[in-house]
Amino acid sequence: MAKRRGSGEGSIFQRKDGRWCGQIWLGYKQNGSPSRKMVYGKTRSEVSETLKRLLRDQQMGLRIESDRQTVGSFMTDWLENTVKAKNKQLTLRSYDWIIRIHITPQLGKVPLVKLTPQRLQQFINERHASGLSATTVRHINATLRAVLSQAQRWQLVHQNVAKLVTLPRGTRYLPSILTTEQAKSLLEFLEGHKHEALLNVALTMGLRRGEVLALRWSDVDLTSRSLTVQHSLERVRGKGLQLSEPKSARSKRSLTIPQICAHALAKHKVRLEKLRSWAGTKWKEGDFVFTGEVGKPLHPDDVSRLLPKILEEAKLPKVRFHDLRHSCASLLLALGVPAKLVQETLGHSSYQLTMDTYSHMIPALRNEVADRIDEIFPTAVNEAVRVSQTPVN
Repeated sequence: MAKRRGSGEGSIFQRKDGRWCGQIWLGYKQNGSPSRKMVYGKTRSEVSETLKRLLRDQQMGLRIESDRQTVGSFMTDWLENTVKAKNKQLTLRSYDWIIRIHITPQLGKVPLVKLTPQRLQQFINERHASGLSATTVRHINATLRAVLSQAQRWQLVHQNVAKLVTLPRGTRYLPSILTTEQAKSLLEFLEGHKHEALLNVALTMGLRRGEVLALRWSDVDLTSRSLTVQHSLERVRGKGLQLSEPKSARSKRSLTIPQICAHALAKHKVRLEKLRSWAGTKWKEGDFVFTGEVGKPLHPDDVSRLLPKILEEAKLPKVRFHDLRHSCASLLLALGVPAKLVQETLGHSSYQLTMDTYSHMIPALRNEVADRIDEIFPTAVNEAVRVSQTPVN
């Protein structure tokens, strides 16, 4: 006769294969079906002790999760009910891509509660050994940290194992930038070009690509030379181009337009009026500053593709569209603009982000800063050169 289970032990029984099995009642799922957690062991006492521990956790208010929820199913729920509710579409797409391509194939079927530091470390090492860069592996782990942080807040796991792994060391990415002379050459080459104003705004004001393309004339006042960043233009899957909130709260900002940029925008506005007149009833009115020939906003990918051709024609080094923003930051730092003002201009979420991104540029820009000082006091510089060249008797 089978031994009766003790009080609070849950259900314990011996399987035909000789292993002992216990189960603890977890309640009902959202669809109304019952939920239980199964526990296995070689002896009845082993299972009994495990169930007692789980029951204590349950009585303390800790959530006990069924072994049936996998890493993959939780990530799907996390994307739909957490990320989608509070993040931008661009962030959602980024997380979704990393999860589908890099995480689900290897970890998707692993029970959430059984994802151990050892298993995750093995996964990280395998991803790096497969040829992925250290940066990509770090992005994968950052996604897992975000997923497991939510699981931990909901008491589905006891710890965030993604915080316990050792990540591969990688070379820090250093953005390509245009020097002061190269930036001048680019603006000179763009004089009269149909994309002169677009690239001028990106280079002299440091706006992100989506911010540039989302600009509407209601955001620009050429009389007072003021510009307000209020939106970002992004491609949303299944919906096409959509205006969305900028990257962070600080990304919404008001800026003064440099004179050279205001001049380019004024010329661009005249050109746009001609386009509107030629298009007639085909014109799609959206008040966008930068449009195609019938008023529709420019596609972000098309804008990124046009820059390499322009740089090649101008005989300038190749940089990405986003590197125009980095170039703006380097120009400001070269002019001695305080990093705090650079942060506000670029719309970074924090001063530390600005310093982490551009601090490596500061030593290289010291010569340019000194040259700017010399330009302010040319007479003193000439006298210093004359004295240094005078023979000493």
